[in-house]
Amino acid sequence: MWTLLVALISFPFTLLFKIIRIFAFLSLFSGKKTEEFRVGDPVLVRYSQTEGRIIDINGSLIMVSMYDGGKVDSYQAYELERI
Repeated sequence: MWTLLVALISFPFTLLFKIIRIFAFLSLFSGKKTEEFRVGDPVLVRYSQTEGRIIDINGSLIMVSMYDGGKVDSYQAYELERI
């Protein structure tokens, strides 16, 4: 009786740890990691081929001040390339 009670209590924890190990293993094959940007990084806007510098990061939006001096705009990370 006692062993059955211990088995019933420990089973969910054992199952949980196995699931965590599976997800940790699968994360090794998740593909290319997204490039991380920091404030001050020089970047190139891919579609317009204009260069600028990151002045702010707010969630998924990255605010860039263009070197030509006339424009500040926000972009997603996939639209930018570090130079």
